[in-house]
Amino acid sequence: MHKTTDKPRFLITTADRRSWKFDEPVLFLGEWCRLPGQQTAWENLDFKVVAPYGADRALRKTDSDYVYSLYEQLLSELSHALNDYHGTNHSLRYWRISLGTWLIRFIAVVFNRWATIQFALVHHEISNTTVLDFPSEQMIPLDGLGFSSLLFSDNWNHAVYAKILSEWTDVECEKTSIDRGCKQQFNLSSSLTMKQALKRMARRGIAIFGKMFSRSTDAFFISSHLPRMQDFLLQLSLRQFPMLWHSPEYPRVFPDMNSRKSFQLNTDAQTGFEKFIREIISDQIPTCYLEGYSALLEIVEELPWPKYPKVIFTSNSYATDEVFMAWTASKVEAGAPYVIGQHGAGSGGMAEFVLTEPYELDTADRVLTWGWTDGHPKRYPVAVLKLLGKKTADWSPKGGLLLIEVHRDLRTKPWDETAGFKQYLENQFQFADKLPSQIKRNLTVRLLATYDNRDLGWSENVLWKERIPDIQLELGNASIGDLISKSRLVVHSYLSTGILETLSLKIPTMCFWDLNHWPLRSSAQPYFDQLKQVGIFHDSTESIAEKVVDVWDDVEGWWNQPEVQEARQMFCDQFACMPQKPIEILKQALMSAKPTRIC
Repeated sequence: MHKTTDKPRFLITTADRRSWKFDEPVLFLGEWCRLPGQQTAWENLDFKVVAPYGADRALRKTDSDYVYSLYEQLLSELSHALNDYHGTNHSLRYWRISLGTWLIRFIAVVFNRWATIQFALVHHEISNTTVLDFPSEQMIPLDGLGFSSLLFSDNWNHAVYAKILSEWTDVECEKTSIDRGCKQQFNLSSSLTMKQALKRMARRGIAIFGKMFSRSTDAFFISSHLPRMQDFLLQLSLRQFPMLWHSPEYPRVFPDMNSRKSFQLNTDAQTGFEKFIREIISDQIPTCYLEGYSALLEIVEELPWPKYPKVIFTSNSYATDEVFMAWTASKVEAGAPYVIGQHGAGSGGMAEFVLTEPYELDTADRVLTWGWTDGHPKRYPVAVLKLLGKKTADWSPKGGLLLIEVHRDLRTKPWDETAGFKQYLENQFQFADKLPSQIKRNLTVRLLATYDNRDLGWSENVLWKERIPDIQLELGNASIGDLISKSRLVVHSYLSTGILETLSLKIPTMCFWDLNHWPLRSSAQPYFDQLKQVGIFHDSTESIAEKVVDVWDDVEGWWNQPEVQEARQMFCDQFACMPQKPIEILKQALMSAKPTRIC
C-alpha cells in the first residue's frame, strides 16, 4: 500500500472537538475519533479515516511477541531504577508482581499509539494538527485502575499522540493552551455514599476480627473468584478459620513533577520507539510506585494478614490491587508459594492473542485453569472456579431469546480493534434483522456496561433503537441470572466468559462472532469445530439466524440431542470442567504448589 494521492489533510487524533478543524479537509486517525454518538459533529466534514493498524493476524503475532520481549527488557531496567530511587534491593520478581500488569498494558497501549501515527504518516499526506497542552500532572495515574480510567479519556490519548507528533515527527503542530489551574481529575477521591461507607466499616470490622481468629501461617485467599460458601469450605478443609479479606484504601498521592526529574531510564543507546517508551515511562509511572511508594508500604506493614502464609491465592487481585501486589511481592521474596486462578475466558486457552498470559506464568508458582492445559508445568486444571457448587441453572423452555453484547474495546492492545467493533455492531443488527417477527418480539438485547458504567461514546442503545425501534434493551443493570431464567435460548456475541458458564450449566446456548476480530488459537479450533457441527458455534450472522429459527419451536429438543450434548461435554471437559469433588482438587492444587527460586 502506497501513500494516498489525496490532498493534504488536517490530522484529528481523538473525539475531543477542541482539537478539530471544521473548515478544511481532515483525516481521522481512527474510528474512535468519530463516535456514532457525535455524528452531527463530523458527518458533513470533508474527511477520511486511517485504516486500522494491525489488521493482519501475522502482524498481531509479531507485535505481541515484540511487546512482551520489550516488557522483559524494561522490567529489568525499571527494577534497577526503582531500587536505586527507593534505596531498596528487591528482586526482579518482586517488581514483576508489584507493577508487571501495569507495565505490560502500558507498553502495549503506547506501542499502539506510536504505530498508528507511523502508519498514518506512511499512507497519508498530513498538513498539520492541533496539540492541546494539558498539564502533565493530570496525565499521571495513581495506580493500575487509575491508568485504566485514563485510557477512557480523550485527554490522555490526545496527550500521547501530541507528544509523538510534536517530538518525533515533522508534522506541524499548533499548540493550544488548556487551563493549568484545574485539579488532577483521575486521582481525586470522591465523597462516599452511605452504602460505600457501610461497606468500608464492615471491612474494618473484618480486619479486626481477622486478627483474633487468623493464624500467622494460614493460607491467604483474596478475590478467589469462588462462591462465598465454596471459598469458606476450602479454607475449612485447610484447617483454618474462614476469613474474608479485603485490601484497605491507601492515600491518594499526587505526582511531584520536580522529584520525577531524578527518575529516568537510560536512553543513550536507544532510538525510535524504544527511546520514546523509556522517556514516557519515566513521566507516566503511577504515583503508587514512586511518590506514593512509602505510603503504600506503610499500609502493607499494618495489614492484619498472615505474616507467614503457607500459600497465597487470588484470581483477580494480582492485576487490580496494588496493596495486595506489594504485600504478595514481599511474601514471595520470603518464600511463600503464590497461586493465580483463571479469571475468565480471556485467559481460558481459547483466544489466539492474550498478552498477559505469559505474565501470569512468570509471576505465579502455579496457575489454576478451568480445565485446559497446554503442558506448561505451572498450569494446573481444576474447575470453573466461579461456579463451584452449582451444577445447573434455571432457564425457561417457553421463554424468550437473550442476546448478550459486549461494549466498545478499551484500546489496550498493540493493534486497533475499534474498527472491528463497528463491524461487530453491524453484525448484531443484521442478526436481529434476519429473525422473523415472532422471534424478534421475544428478543432481549443485553448491553454490557463498562466496569464503572462510563459511556464510551458509541451510544449502542440509541443505535439499536434507530435500527430496530421496538427492540427490547436491557442496559446492563439486571442480573444476568434473572435474564437467563426467563429465556429459552442464550446467544453470546463474542468470545466471553459467559459461554463457559452457560455451557457448563447446561443452559441452551449458541454463540457467534467474526473470527478475524476474535481469532481462536489452533489448539482450541477442533473443539469449536465440534460446536459448529451441532449448531452451537457460528461464524456468520446468516448461519446463527437460520439455526435460531430452525430450533425455536423446540429448543429443548435440539439441546438434548445426543450429538449436541456430546459436543458440549467435550468442550466443557477441556475449557469449563465441573468435577465431582472440586474442593479436594483445589486443596491439592494449592498445597502442592512450590515456591519458585527468586532471582
